[in-house]
Amino acid sequence: TFAPTVATVRDDRWGRTYEGYSEDPDLVSALTDDIVHGLQGKTSTNTVFDNNRIVATAKHFIGDGGTTNGIDQGNTQVDEETLRDLHAKGFYAALNAGAQTVMASYNSWNGDKLHGNSYLLTDVLRDQIGFDRFVIGDWNGHAQVAGCSNGSCATAINAGVDMIMVPFDWQSFYNNTLAQVQAGTISMARLDEAVTRILRVKFRSGLMSAPRPGLRTHAADNSVLASTEIKAVARQAVRESLVLLKNKSNILPLNPNQTILVAGSAADNIGQQAGGWSITWQGDIENNDDFPEGTSIFSGIQTIVANNGGTATLSPTGSFTGNAPDVAIVVFGETPYSEGAGDLNSLEYQAGSKSDLALLNSFKSQGIPVISIFISGRPLWVNAELNASDAFVAAWLPGSEGGGIAEVLFSDNNGTAVYDFVGKLSYSWPNAANQTPLNSDDASYSPLFALGYGLTYQDTDTLGDDLDEGTGGSGPTVFSVPADLIEAENFSAMSGIQLETTTDTGGGQNIGFVDVGDWLEYEIDVTIAGTYEIQYRLASLPGSGGFRTTINGVVAHTQSVPSTGGWQNWVTETQTVTLTAGRQTLRLDAIGNEWNMNWIRFVQQ
Repeated sequence: TFAPTVATVRDDRWGRTYEGYSEDPDLVSALTDDIVHGLQGKTSTNTVFDNNRIVATAKHFIGDGGTTNGIDQGNTQVDEETLRDLHAKGFYAALNAGAQTVMASYNSWNGDKLHGNSYLLTDVLRDQIGFDRFVIGDWNGHAQVAGCSNGSCATAINAGVDMIMVPFDWQSFYNNTLAQVQAGTISMARLDEAVTRILRVKFRSGLMSAPRPGLRTHAADNSVLASTEIKAVARQAVRESLVLLKNKSNILPLNPNQTILVAGSAADNIGQQAGGWSITWQGDIENNDDFPEGTSIFSGIQTIVANNGGTATLSPTGSFTGNAPDVAIVVFGETPYSEGAGDLNSLEYQAGSKSDLALLNSFKSQGIPVISIFISGRPLWVNAELNASDAFVAAWLPGSEGGGIAEVLFSDNNGTAVYDFVGKLSYSWPNAANQTPLNSDDASYSPLFALGYGLTYQDTDTLGDDLDEGTGGSGPTVFSVPADLIEAENFSAMSGIQLETTTDTGGGQNIGFVDVGDWLEYEIDVTIAGTYEIQYRLASLPGSGGFRTTINGVVAHTQSVPSTGGWQNWVTETQTVTLTAGRQTLRLDAIGNEWNMNWIRFVQQ
């Protein structure tokens, strides 16, 4: 299995934060040890696995949780001591526990892509640490190495990647690799080493002596996944992961023998409570029927309340007729995402719309107590939502056993809690939208809730309802036109964009590894209306269809990117635009793959 993710997550804006365990490397190490032993068993390195064990993969090597600005597949700019002490602890634990494979990371370390970094993959991992198992590449990760493509990358193999993950161009990759071996670009010794490492893991894991997968016990028996034992463990995990952040006047646990209104977009949505990587890559599933045997949060509440003489009614919008409910449980939070699609510019929850806050305040204005169940893959700035709630539970991504939440929220009919809250924060919780990176070892550390925080029913909550609701930041950078040069990395918003160190004049970073559908925005303030030449500093090895530029939502032009002969061979391409005075949003939507941009400049004509 491609788990565990042992990244030490240092910036919660990263779209893969929820795949990691913590900002604290020691906690990452402890939890990694547990999961590797759970997957593989507590066996010595050369002992053949039991039949009920599987191979663990420690990923992603290395530093993916420490990229600048939390950008997925971005650049981790730290010295080697920090890389080892902060970002390698999870790998030390995984390898000591016997993890048989390591996955190379998409990110760069100080500008060098990990899939092509022979120093880290071979000199450090293989020779210094003594890793004798195999390294697997990530999905087309080799293609991001300079001089490589989806169908060819001798550099990655020579650097120490033993098994290449090639989803589509495997035939081309095979033929190109064969030719590279015949030409001596890849030595037979290196090829033999990679094959030996892969076979070693297959023998250790018992794969070579076990029956074919389709002939094994429980093969294709999906009912095993919904067994009573497995569902019980999943529900226990839900109960024990919940973190109680607020419990004003000890309103929790709730007596189930009353009238409960359950509201919010996530109340009866197993897809939302499961998050990314559920059924589909981005987890964009809206039908509960796609999760057979699953339990939504509302379903769990309804069962417990009905069994104890109360009434639970689902109303996603919060509307009701007749008498007001005794209490409202509002379930809301992040919608599913995976990888770079989840990258953020700030930690503010629902920046702009605030529809969930409006729902909370609607109950508060009617004097109805509000219990907030917050679904998210990371801590977010929710001061206003906390102020509008009588109790607030960080439920993270509880998955298919949403009923585990109700088991902790409600008492029995005598008012005695059946289960208490035991979860504690493994990430610091921000007190401002721009309070990131935020980590417990910061020289100046002032979170709203510290690492390790979490109330129980025995604790007295002193949070109150007066948290600062100002964002705590000055907002995005606004570039003055025509005075300012717009550095490409200083966008105000984006999706899918990655950064890398540039060798262009002036240095800094450029955006790169662009795919169709990626986009980025800049805020500009035009001081003089008129006609301008807009200059784009661009590079592309193969050439590209480029991007479409819009200004305040109006299409200005499309800009192709010529083949410049290299990813850091730069040219300046120009277009003409007419601008009105005042603040405007400049947006670039990628309509072609594989282009880089270093800066944008407006020159008045």
